[in-house]
Amino acid sequence: MGIAGRTFLGLAAVLTGFGSLSGCVIRDGCDPNPDTPVSQHEYTHQERASEAFSITRLRNDDLLLVGIVSDGYNFLGDVLLVRTDDQGNQRWTASVESASGLSRGHRVAEVGENFLILGNVGATRDGAQTDYLLMATSARGSLQWEKRFGGTGKDVAADMVVLPDGYMVLGTTDSTGSGGTDMQLHRLDSAGDVQWSATYGGSGNEIAADLALTDDGGFILLGDSESMGHNVTDFYLVKTDEDGVVQWEETFGYSRSNIAASLSIIPTGGYVLTGSSDDVNYIVAVDAQGGLMWEKLIAPEPYYRNFYPSGGAMDSEGNVLLTGAAYDSFCSYAFVTKVDGTGELLWSRVYSPKSDASGYGIIANDDGTSLVVGRSVDFSDVGLGVAALLVEVSADGN
Repeated sequence: MGIAGRTFLGLAAVLTGFGSLSGCVIRDGCDPNPDTPVSQHEYTHQERASEAFSITRLRNDDLLLVGIVSDGYNFLGDVLLVRTDDQGNQRWTASVESASGLSRGHRVAEVGENFLILGNVGATRDGAQTDYLLMATSARGSLQWEKRFGGTGKDVAADMVVLPDGYMVLGTTDSTGSGGTDMQLHRLDSAGDVQWSATYGGSGNEIAADLALTDDGGFILLGDSESMGHNVTDFYLVKTDEDGVVQWEETFGYSRSNIAASLSIIPTGGYVLTGSSDDVNYIVAVDAQGGLMWEKLIAPEPYYRNFYPSGGAMDSEGNVLLTGAAYDSFCSYAFVTKVDGTGELLWSRVYSPKSDASGYGIIANDDGTSLVVGRSVDFSDVGLGVAALLVEVSADGN
């Protein structure tokens, strides 16, 4: 999911903050009939504004959401954890406070009996300067240890991979590199201490989105680049060995501005990349060496003016799912678009339980359903009216 890094380009209100560009205060003027999911749940911690950025399924089939809890429209606050049963019924919520400053969580993983959280930490709520943050909590969300790392500038976490003897962290930095912002890869040991770091990019801005472990023990990194392609920004795909040394890199773009969100590994070899091209869904399939197999633009609902994908997943049948925010003239909706293994559109739906909604992350279930996390906004609420959102979508979208 590439929601975190977009703050370097001033798009926090679109993809990461509590604000919305829509400006609508009631559903009048918005789509009067957003689609009905299998189920949808909203969660807040102690009635504070809450947002969920990603979700993982635990070994016992419970669900764990991670994000931010805050007292206002802020980039930083405290890390939010929400644990539910497999139907989305809340078991508990927790606010995990960092001793290093204000924080937020981007990714979460189950490691042994604990939870590992990747996020950001900084001194001010606007996130003007942030470092990477790695936290370990108990099974009930109590902080066990934390590690803060980064440079003198701004470092924004994007994704992590858990290894047998440590972790890989991908992010975006302007603290070091070739110029502007660069994608940055860190190798950490099991205690969270940095063993080595590497940057990738050119003289312009590169923004990190997603990371995966490859079969040969190396890594595949996805972001977008102003430096390496032929358009204003292009998808930027980098394959490294286990030590972070570049084996190959490629760029892909369809229109003027191509913004990366997520990557999925094709079981038979290759990768599917998702994001946007000039504000519509853009999906690219490449082979194991980065060679283009196909690319598709998907704009399934003409009355939505803009699509901002921020998460993607692949199901057991090789279909690709995207989620993000779809904007019409007044409001935003959490959208889910499903395409088959050749990029042909199967269906697209929009969901909004209250005044406004956005999807940030998505996972595919074994039964063909999918789970979307994000935020729901109720502008009629006299308080902040911002809740973490969980939507279950059926295999056929109905």
